[in-house]
Amino acid sequence: MKSLLKMLVRTGGLAAGVAGAACLASGAVLLHLSGGRGVALTTDAAALVGVLSIVAGLLAVVLPVVGFLLYRRSERALAAVEDMREERDALLSRVVRLERSLEHVSVIGEIHVAGNISDRYERLHALLTAVAAVTGAERIGLYLVTSVPERKAVLRGYYERLGAAQVYLYVDGECDWWQAGDLAFSGAEEDTVGSRTLLSSALVREGETIARIEVETTGRTPKTRSPSEKLLSFIRRIRPDDGGVEDVFQSPRPLVDTVEGRGRHLVLYPLWAEGQMVGALRLEISPDVIPAQRIGEVTSALDQAALHVALAVRKEQHRHRAEVDGLTGLYLKRHFSQTISALCRSENGPPLFSLLMIDVDHFKKVNDTCGHLAGDAVLKGVAGVIRRSLRTGDSAFRYGGEEMTVILHGMSADEARAIAERLRRLVQESAFSAAGASPPLSVTVSIGVAESRRGLAPDDIVAAADSALYQAKKSGRNRVCVYNVGAERTRSGRLRKARTARQKAS
Repeated sequence: MKSLLKMLVRTGGLAAGVAGAACLASGAVLLHLSGGRGVALTTDAAALVGVLSIVAGLLAVVLPVVGFLLYRRSERALAAVEDMREERDALLSRVVRLERSLEHVSVIGEIHVAGNISDRYERLHALLTAVAAVTGAERIGLYLVTSVPERKAVLRGYYERLGAAQVYLYVDGECDWWQAGDLAFSGAEEDTVGSRTLLSSALVREGETIARIEVETTGRTPKTRSPSEKLLSFIRRIRPDDGGVEDVFQSPRPLVDTVEGRGRHLVLYPLWAEGQMVGALRLEISPDVIPAQRIGEVTSALDQAALHVALAVRKEQHRHRAEVDGLTGLYLKRHFSQTISALCRSENGPPLFSLLMIDVDHFKKVNDTCGHLAGDAVLKGVAGVIRRSLRTGDSAFRYGGEEMTVILHGMSADEARAIAERLRRLVQESAFSAAGASPPLSVTVSIGVAESRRGLAPDDIVAAADSALYQAKKSGRNRVCVYNVGAERTRSGRLRKARTARQKAS
């Protein structure tokens, strides 16, 4: 519309100019025909018409010029108004984004203050989502410090936006997981909520869960492909980058740079909590989202957000130390008691699960003859076999001494017996040794199995598994026995006596 108006103005001005020139020429001709008698112009019609033609010609030339100048001035004024409108819209957009940032910062604060999200993966998901909303980042890496004073960075959480999809990765193992050729999926699931498709799975290498991936997308996914195949297509497109993280570990302040080859802003923000650096955030932000002159807004927004993230990470570390045995990496007995009690408190009775009670045979002899370092190596090795053999969602615990327990969700006693037999065989085929010690030690385990039943208290189920373990020990060790609870209610007193007898026998 503007270009059309400009063309009309220019065309009209040109036509007016031509008409003015014509008027000037005709006026000059009329003056010449009148004989040039300038004194008698008022009495000579021809001379009068000539003068009027000259005046009209001058006006026809001058007025378009004045109009064009006024148009250019109004055009500049309109451009200034448009710039002011765009600046106003940009300011409003920034205000809205800052308000949303404050909301998400408060969400991050609630995660660490209220502790209202119990699942570790859900906490990481909420933290990464909030940081992405605060900063507009396309990639976010959450790196934790695993060793001091070297301050080695290990990836624990990762977020990347790929078109209509958001990819979340939570890493438990080594951060070079994507280079493994034997990477497999465990428990891959797909769900549809409205226009969104949700994909999730555990990532397994050499039988051990090393990461978990979740994808939220509003784009179409091929219906003929399995959830694992769809997730694999996303995994092939993401490449977590730890460039610069080691640098920020040496600096108490945020670092801002450019991602080489990608033209994105790189923001590295250290995470401090309780006077210690616990990790760092690595963010990649498109200049289309945040221009270079406004990148300082990101670091300002991160001042509060990063503090809450650091405290949430620190709390997670404290929680991990409180729940996990430092030697075996299994959950402690207190966590086991909380887990089995929660299962038995279900309103509809305990859901189906089976309990394995595992005991290392002749462990006292290992400690007495080979030393406690060798004994620790055996416990650590057996626990490793157990962890690598479980499904995602099953839980293993160090119950006490050389005893370990496993909760197998959704499994009957017969199904659990097959798992227990495989565990027993794998331990028997393994060899364990302490650092610098030789030769490696081979041990066996005895396993008792019990199935949950309505009316059984947590202590009853534990005592039932213990009774089966006592039977396995009594029958010669290195075997699996199942306690058949039956339909009748088990008398917990009798089962506790069986436990006491087994403890005396071992």
